[in-house]
Amino acid sequence: MYRIGDQLHVQPDPRLLACFGVDETVRMTRQEVAVARSHVEVWKTIAAGADEYVLVLEDEIWFKRGAAKIIDRGWSAALRHCAAIGGPKFIYLSYADADGSAERINLDDVVFRPLRGLWFLSGYVLSREGAAALLRAMPVIGPVDLWMNFRFEALGALALCSPVILQRRLAMALSMLGLRVRVYDGDEENIQVNDLPFLLGTFDAIVDPPLAPGVLSSIIANTEAKFLLELAPPFTGGLERLPHARTLILSKHRPSGDRWLDLCAFLGLNQPAEAFPVGAARGLRVFRDDRPVAARRAHAVSSRRKAHRLDPSPWVLPPQSNWRPSPHGAEVAAAGGQCLADTTTATGGSPFRVLVETFPGNRASFEMEGVVHLHEGLRLTMSKRSVGNGKRYRSGAFASVEVFEHGRFEAEIKAASGPGLVTGFFLHRSQPRQEIDIELMGGDPTGMLVNVYFNPGDDGATMAYGYRGAPYRIELGFDATLEVHHYSIDWRPGYIAWSVDGKVVHKRAGWDPTPLPHLPMRVHANLWAPRSEELAGTMDDNALPASAIFRRVSVWAQCAYKSAVERWLRLIISCKGTCLGIPPITRANHSAPRLGIAVF
Repeated sequence: MYRIGDQLHVQPDPRLLACFGVDETVRMTRQEVAVARSHVEVWKTIAAGADEYVLVLEDEIWFKRGAAKIIDRGWSAALRHCAAIGGPKFIYLSYADADGSAERINLDDVVFRPLRGLWFLSGYVLSREGAAALLRAMPVIGPVDLWMNFRFEALGALALCSPVILQRRLAMALSMLGLRVRVYDGDEENIQVNDLPFLLGTFDAIVDPPLAPGVLSSIIANTEAKFLLELAPPFTGGLERLPHARTLILSKHRPSGDRWLDLCAFLGLNQPAEAFPVGAARGLRVFRDDRPVAARRAHAVSSRRKAHRLDPSPWVLPPQSNWRPSPHGAEVAAAGGQCLADTTTATGGSPFRVLVETFPGNRASFEMEGVVHLHEGLRLTMSKRSVGNGKRYRSGAFASVEVFEHGRFEAEIKAASGPGLVTGFFLHRSQPRQEIDIELMGGDPTGMLVNVYFNPGDDGATMAYGYRGAPYRIELGFDATLEVHHYSIDWRPGYIAWSVDGKVVHKRAGWDPTPLPHLPMRVHANLWAPRSEELAGTMDDNALPASAIFRRVSVWAQCAYKSAVERWLRLIISCKGTCLGIPPITRANHSAPRLGIAVF
């Protein structure tokens, strides 16, 4: 919690003051809390470390052209101005001036001393002494970039006269607006003119496209194309020809709500209720098209297998893509790392808990009585209720206590037999809804249904679209209801593999046919009864009760919070001496500059 007055200290706003008192409280979002915790963990590491100065970078940053030279000049100036106090403690390399209202003392043409009015904390140099001072000033009250404004004097903070490190958040925001988005990293082949019809027929927005010479002219000629640029770039290399009426330069000074306002007004779309997203780390490969090149450039050949219908949503390839999974060889499932849990038979201190709940498409309610611990494992039993009380059937389900960011998830399963029954082993989260499924149909015991659901947004975004997801049936070659078999999901950034008895049976990459889940999820297992007879068939009450067996449910992963902290720590670049020495950024492998642009 923090006060409106704290925000007004950073960015005075008469309109806000006219509506709220300075002591009105504001609750931090989950994203703001997570970001603050991550910075604090980094400060602890710096304070306890041996490095005198450390460069700290948030996810999804990029360096402006000429950043290395500007940083070197700024570092030399900071050492000169802070020589009397033993060197600088904190230097902003990245920030946003609060609507142009920041108060500062200009020291020279390279650095200034901020008094208040800087947002963002995506790139800065912090000394070991400065980190200790921040920890002594704890707790952090409010968003960490807001709180930092109250530490300027104690730290003797400095800032470059112009920020050289910026963050990309556009792709996630465009996806939350309902656009099908593809993001480029810069190491892809240049986009040629003959690639445009299929590319723009598949995706509504392309971000950072590596355009071959002449391609930008073809896109400009399309009067329906619009152009988004993050900050004002040097208008060279063809950018000077962008039509002003169809081009928006996103301001770094706009607060979150105004960024939605500008973007939605430009695109003619409704402004969402969600906060403007922080977005996903580049290493998670969200919105990258990681399908094999052949699958991207040509419609897949038709399959003899019956194709399940896909959700008609912006987070699934369009129907004209005729998606089919890419072929794969006879691969052996990869081994896991450190095992968090290898059984669900223990009743005390188990990393799993029995669920008491249901969901709209389920004809059964999950209850404690539906799960029984036996020597053979956990037995989930579907039975018919003797009296009418809510759902017609009762069954069992359990889930992990912890959430996980990627890893390997395994179980030995004997599926329940009979039409209308589905034995599920899957990863799931809500807000936003994301899911990776294994489903064994009691009425189709020789097949396994794999599925992925994706919704965009940061943790806490109430995005939960999709009914079918992107399902695909795998032929097992055996009856899954007769004996126990080993099933696993290997979930990594940009890659998911499903394995049965140690052999990979299905793989997916980004946009194959969905973006892949990127947020922490729980492991679930259940026995449920779909309302959709198309999916599972018609329930035979005379065949009840029916049971599924789960044993040796294994999680080879780390808890999400620990992983998030470790990811942050990997972003720290330790620096000793008097020069940061960041090498110049080159794009020698491209014949045209990458444009920081979304086209749709």
